[in-house]
Order: sequence, then C-alpha cells, then structure tokens
Amino acid sequence: PGKADGPAPKSKASTDGNKTIHKVTEGQSPASIAKRYGVKTSDIFSWNSWEKDHILHIGDDVIVYTKN
Repeated sequence: PGKADGPAPKSKASTDGNKTIHKVTEGQSPASIAKRYGVKTSDIFSWNSWEKDHILHIGDDVIVYTKN
C-alpha cells in the first residue's frame, strides 16, 4: 500500500507563539534555557537547526517560541 493522504507529520517544533531571542550568559545550557521558558530542549534544538552536539557560547542568540 502507498502513503496515506493527509498532512505530512511535522519534522520541526511548532513555531506558533511569541518569538524570543535569548542571549546566552555564562553557565547556561540548552536544557537550562528550555526550563527557563517552559519549553522542551528538543524544541530549542529544532528551532535553531542545531545538531545534537551543538555547543553554546556566551553571547550566542537562541531562538525560543513561547506560548505567552
């Protein structure tokens, strides 16, 4: 059987909501930033098109979409 018709599954996290640019400060990680904004770490990786071994540096801009 072929593929079922209908919308394709989303491969990226939803970008609905308010876009915020977070500036990385000392000691922050993707997980700590996700916790601060109440989002999933995997979503932050998706929104920013990061590979699984991405390293954050102080001063980096991180895109976050919040529901607020």
